[in-house]
Amino acid sequence: MAQSFFAQGKLLITGEYFVLDGSTALAIPTKKGQHLSVEKNELGEHQWQGLDAQKREWFSASFDRSLEIKNTSDHAIAEKLQSILRFIKSLAPDKFLEFHSFTTKLEFERAWGWGSSSTMIALLSEWADVDAYTVLLNTIGGSGYDLACAKAKGPIFYSLKHEGPQTQKAPFPKQFLDQLFLVYLGQKQSSESEVNEYRKRGSADPSLIRQISQTTMMTAKSGDLSTFVACLQELERITGDYLGRQPVQERLFSALPGAAKSLGAWGGDFVLLATPWDEQKVKDYCNDLGFSTVFPFKEVVKL
Repeated sequence: MAQSFFAQGKLLITGEYFVLDGSTALAIPTKKGQHLSVEKNELGEHQWQGLDAQKREWFSASFDRSLEIKNTSDHAIAEKLQSILRFIKSLAPDKFLEFHSFTTKLEFERAWGWGSSSTMIALLSEWADVDAYTVLLNTIGGSGYDLACAKAKGPIFYSLKHEGPQTQKAPFPKQFLDQLFLVYLGQKQSSESEVNEYRKRGSADPSLIRQISQTTMMTAKSGDLSTFVACLQELERITGDYLGRQPVQERLFSALPGAAKSLGAWGGDFVLLATPWDEQKVKDYCNDLGFSTVFPFKEVVKL
C-alpha cells in the first residue's frame, strides 16, 4: 500500500540572502506544492519518477541497493537525488532494507522557483522520519526557510540562530491584498549558486542584519499600502547596495506606481508588485513588458 505525503511551496518576501547571516525573514507558503507517493516493490531496484504540473514525466531514475545509479533520464539530477537518498539512508538505514517506487507530482511549474527541491527534501524526510534541516544542511544547503514553509499554516518569521532555525507565526496585512501581484520574469535562478556568490562576500555586518530584520517586521505589520511600499523599496535599496546590483524596479518596472520587489534570488523567478493599479492595468502593463504570467498575490499564497 502506497504512503502519500504533501509539502507546500514557498515565497520569500523579505530577507533574501541576509537570512543566511541571521536576519529575520518574512516567508509565506504557497497553496500549491508537491506530492510524494512511496510504495514497496519487488523489482530489485529503487525506482523514481517525477511528474510535472501537467502530469508529464520530467525525470526518472533507478538505483540499486547501495543507491548506485542504474538508469536515468538526467544524470546531474540523479546524482543530486542520490546524495540526498544516501544521506537519508545514513540516518534511517531500515527505510532502505526493501526496494521502493517513489513518485513525485508537482502542482506548480518547475521553473517558477517555488521549491521543487526543498519540498522533495521535506517529503523524503517525512517519509524516513528524519530531521529535514539536517538533510538540507548536509546536501544542497540553504537557510531552511523553505522547509519551514512546507508545513506552515500561513506567513512566518524565520531566522537562523545559534541554537538552530527559529520559526514563528507572522502577521500579514490583508487590507490591500487586491493591490499585490506576482509576476514571473521567466529567468530561473539557481539558489545554490546565488548562495555561493553571496557567501564570497563574507558575513554581513550585524547592524545591516538588524536593519533588515526591523524592516521585515515593519513590512509584515504595515497598516496601509504606502507603508508597505516604502518598506519594500527600502529592502530593495539595501540589498541592491550590498550586492552591487540594480533593483528590479529600476531595471524593469520604473513606470509602475508603488513598488516592485525581487523574491528570493535576484534576477529571475518572481517579483512582487505592490501598486494602486487594478488587476487589468497591471496585467496590461506587464504584457507590454513581455511578462505574461501574472497572478493576484492572494490567489497564490496561504494566508
